[in-house]
Amino acid sequence: MTNPLTNIAGIYQITMDRVAFDTGYDERTLQPMLQRFADAGKAIFYHDEWMILPSWPKHQRPKERDNVRKGIDNILMGLPDDVYEMVHQGRYQYKYLHDIEKLRPFKPLARPSNYSDTDTDTDTDSSLAQAPKTIAPLKDDLAARWEAAFVAKVPMSAWGDIGRGRRDCGVLAKKLRALSKDTGIDETALASSLIASFLTLKSRGKADFWRTATFTPTGFLARWAEVVDETAKENSKPEMDESTKQFLEGVYAKRD
Repeated sequence: MTNPLTNIAGIYQITMDRVAFDTGYDERTLQPMLQRFADAGKAIFYHDEWMILPSWPKHQRPKERDNVRKGIDNILMGLPDDVYEMVHQGRYQYKYLHDIEKLRPFKPLARPSNYSDTDTDTDTDSSLAQAPKTIAPLKDDLAARWEAAFVAKVPMSAWGDIGRGRRDCGVLAKKLRALSKDTGIDETALASSLIASFLTLKSRGKADFWRTATFTPTGFLARWAEVVDETAKENSKPEMDESTKQFLEGVYAKRD
């Protein structure tokens, strides 16, 4: 994970294309490798944009008043909210993290008080009505359908960063097209399976990575590899109750 973009905190922006270039592996080979790193707690490739190395600061041996600590602190203070959240969920090994929390308290990204990720009885029409009406529709039809699926369960106002969330819908659309091409499975059917897998993983998850997961574009994208892996398991297809089936069929139905 050492490259010219690495910094003293072990948290830096890097694209999958750059990772592929630096390592000499293609994306298909890199995905399971990165997943193994994540499972081992060695590296988290978040949002296909941020690399988080949880144990990196420990090896820098920061002291209370030295420049190493100052550099790590500055990077942590400047992280986007969702990346800062992932740092906490990824068990970042920095002995002064509690001091950062005094200046920048950690709390999961906002969600409405009456919202539950595992609630499958959400009224689709009323949820869709909560999305801001002043926002222009996404031009990519597939991205727009991803957006509709998320808004049906979580109002856009609870996404934290709406702009990032809408961009993530575009990233999810790109990933879904590529996965559909690779597997030969229809995009709509595949998306429904992925959504069902996400809800299943969250409902039975014990680790913070899943217990704090939000059904938002950013939350879904951060767990893409796990969701795809779950969907691919032949003997662990998600079981859906009738209300979840209706949700998937009604919200994520392909447009004529």
